[in-house]
Amino acid sequence: MHIFFKIDSLLLCIVVLIFVLVNTNKKVEHRHVTTKLFIGLIISNILMVLLEIAWQVLEGNTFTNMRNVFSIVMLVYYIIHPFATFLAFFYLDYQIIQNTKKILKRLKYFWVFVLINLIVVVTNPLHQFVFTINQKGFYERGLWVGVLWLIGCILYLIVLLDININKNKLDSRKKRYILLLCIPILVGGLLQLLLLGISTLWIGMTLFILFINAYLQNTLVTIDYLTGIFNRRELDEYVNYKLSKSADCQISGVFVDIDHFKSINDNHGHLEGDEAIRLTANIINQTLRKGDFLSRYGGDEFVIIPNINDSEKLERLIAAIRKSVQDFNEKSSKPYRLSLSMGYDTYSGKDKDEFFALLDKHMYEEKRRKHSK
Repeated sequence: MHIFFKIDSLLLCIVVLIFVLVNTNKKVEHRHVTTKLFIGLIISNILMVLLEIAWQVLEGNTFTNMRNVFSIVMLVYYIIHPFATFLAFFYLDYQIIQNTKKILKRLKYFWVFVLINLIVVVTNPLHQFVFTINQKGFYERGLWVGVLWLIGCILYLIVLLDININKNKLDSRKKRYILLLCIPILVGGLLQLLLLGISTLWIGMTLFILFINAYLQNTLVTIDYLTGIFNRRELDEYVNYKLSKSADCQISGVFVDIDHFKSINDNHGHLEGDEAIRLTANIINQTLRKGDFLSRYGGDEFVIIPNINDSEKLERLIAAIRKSVQDFNEKSSKPYRLSLSMGYDTYSGKDKDEFFALLDKHMYEEKRRKHSK
């Protein structure tokens, strides 16, 4: 019964991790780098929790064979340890920099450390630099454990540094999400470092994975898969909220449509058409200010709900977007030029459909003016 109380939280972690793994395998594609990192993170943590359970069960056993088994368990534990901690780091870092090439470049350093760690751990019986199992069958830390903790701290300092470097590319929600993810790992790791004999690190890692899973489920509902911006469902909810905010609420909006999009698809293929949609979303997103809302409306259409209700400021925003598109075209090597038609206005009513119809009307008026030239 005493053993059960030592491992009950770890058994719960196993159940939770297996549930998340099965749920992830069912609902997402495995080609994307974040999905691969997430699945690898879950599997490595399942293995670590199983080894932690074996540690708790075997510790204190004085039989020679059981001590040998305990030593083997601890050797495997420290061989796998870097995979769990580093995959958590790479997952967080990819959320910040969104650059597969950079992540793959950093992975090279990870494999170097994995090799060094493997050599140190496998040769532990010779130098006991990683751990020892004393005569009473209890685990004692070696100096290498301190090295692992130090490297873990450095990894999360890199995460904070990358957040600062990329702060202009990250919206406040994404920053809060990444910082929230760090808390259970750091707290769990610190407690396990200070209080030998408790298993808080892998509980913290399980919470970390649960937070990611919750975020992914929310993303499937609210985020457009192709562009990474909000989808139509979230747009409708946001506009309904804005319109119901107060009796005299004014809301500004911009309806955006890519000109000659059919021509891009017909002449360059649908993959290039998808790329044009992604590029447009990125150009607009980088031009918007903090607090502005961008959504894909459908097809090659987008809606912006800027955090302004002044027509002069709205005109300046439209001019800034046009300038960003122009700058892109001057630097781009694409076989086409991006061009946007935008309908914009400030609305004072309460009807969402009426609001969208007003923006849509202004957008088609601009399209007609372009075609008539």
